[in-house]
Amino acid sequence: MASSKEIRSAQEAYMKHMRISKDDIRIVLIGKSGSGKSETANNILRDKRFKTDMMAESVTQLCQSQTTVISGKKVTVVDTPGLFDPNAKIKDTQTEIARFIQMTLPGPHVIVLVTAIGRISQEDKSTLKKFKDQFGSGIEDHIIFLFTHRENLKRTEKTFCEYVSSTTKSFPILSKYGDRCVAFENASNGDGGDSQVQELMHVISRVTKANNGQCYTNQMYKARLDEIEDERQRKEREEKERLAREQAELRKKDRKQRKPVEKLQRKKKKEKRMHAIEEEKRLEMQKKANLDAEAELYRERQRLERDRQKMDAENQRRIEEMQRQEDENRDRKQKEKDRKESENMNQGLKITENRPRHEVVKGLEKREEKNREQMKLASENLRVMIEQLEYVVVCGIEVINLTNYTFTDPKTTLERGVTLISPKRIEPMSSGFMVTHKFPYSANGTGGVVSWHITDLTGYISERLNIMWSVPFMFDNHLRPNKVEVQVAYGHLSFLNMLSINAISQGTYDCENDKFLISASIGPGIKEVIKVTISRVAIR
Repeated sequence: MASSKEIRSAQEAYMKHMRISKDDIRIVLIGKSGSGKSETANNILRDKRFKTDMMAESVTQLCQSQTTVISGKKVTVVDTPGLFDPNAKIKDTQTEIARFIQMTLPGPHVIVLVTAIGRISQEDKSTLKKFKDQFGSGIEDHIIFLFTHRENLKRTEKTFCEYVSSTTKSFPILSKYGDRCVAFENASNGDGGDSQVQELMHVISRVTKANNGQCYTNQMYKARLDEIEDERQRKEREEKERLAREQAELRKKDRKQRKPVEKLQRKKKKEKRMHAIEEEKRLEMQKKANLDAEAELYRERQRLERDRQKMDAENQRRIEEMQRQEDENRDRKQKEKDRKESENMNQGLKITENRPRHEVVKGLEKREEKNREQMKLASENLRVMIEQLEYVVVCGIEVINLTNYTFTDPKTTLERGVTLISPKRIEPMSSGFMVTHKFPYSANGTGGVVSWHITDLTGYISERLNIMWSVPFMFDNHLRPNKVEVQVAYGHLSFLNMLSINAISQGTYDCENDKFLISASIGPGIKEVIKVTISRVAIR
């Protein structure tokens, strides 16, 4: 047999599972058939939910329950048929007992014995005894006595308390639980009905408090609770098994459906891998083709460099040939001049034959001495000027629409003196460099000449374009030019001759942001074809 602790534990588990509050009240009405249980239940509910009749036979054939809210508490009233009625079949009685237990789980708080005002019959006593025999004597702790037809006391001129006292002899249990007696006027409506319900609820509250708020239970309730728990666990197991079967079926179905997808994925993966291999081969071939193209480009550059060197050599040869012819012409002219001077001298000698010889000699000696002094001075000036010249790369030159002009290569290091530089061909829209002849710094600022040589290979006409520039101040160890003079020299004039005879045309341009742009033309009447950009350079 289960202990009281086990029964209470089963009750708590059931209440938690069914979400039943501890404040809920479950009331069971018992009594003989025709005692007024259904009418009393309707009075408690304040609504006609149970069928009633004035006949002595039981109107209620099955256990029924209805729920209402009284004073904020959920109240469940269970109306029973004539349990343990002598005329009832044993099978029907057992069925109703099981139904009764199911309706009152996890147990009733109060059992209300309903009987009419008057003499307590033997049937009333038998009903209580059979109920105690069936559910245990512990129900006395939860028993309440409710007497119907209270209005009948008015004819006897007795109070309800006097009636209860007089009934204890025939119904001794009332002497023990006399404070649990309540009287109802079943026909009462309105405020009277509410007051008698409140009186009943007050007695129920005292009984519940005396039982520490616990509802009644016994081994039968425990067995039913165990059955319910077993049923719940069985349903949970069946539900889990059903879910497991469904999941297994879904997995099986998923695997069946996934096979063609996986096959397609494997096919796509293989195709992707093959595509990657083909792409790798293509890239490798492209790389090889690029290397071959680079090698071919390198060979072409080498060929072009050889052609350029050949052209430079040819140009140098032609320049040297031109220089040789110029020297020969100069020598021929000098010889012709010497011959003419000799003839003039001979003629002069003839004229001065009659003069004293020492005067002629003295005049020639003086002229020769003067010529030697002038040549010495010119040589010294040339040496000093050449020693002061320095070469440094300053900027680039952009040549537009030129096809037959070449420019001197850039000088990237400081040098002294005049150096012959091989001409360089500049194609249209290409860029080259120029050479700067920078004079030493002086009180008047740093000045210089940007110069390059242009040779027309078709007409052997040499022209020189010079950019004269000056900087009156320094900043952050960089030149800060603010004025540029453009000078153009024509013909076969050397750099020194150009400086000496000033056979140049020039223009002056102001500078902004340390940079300036100069446009100049080669020869008169020719459209501007050269643009020069000069920016600041470091002092060396």
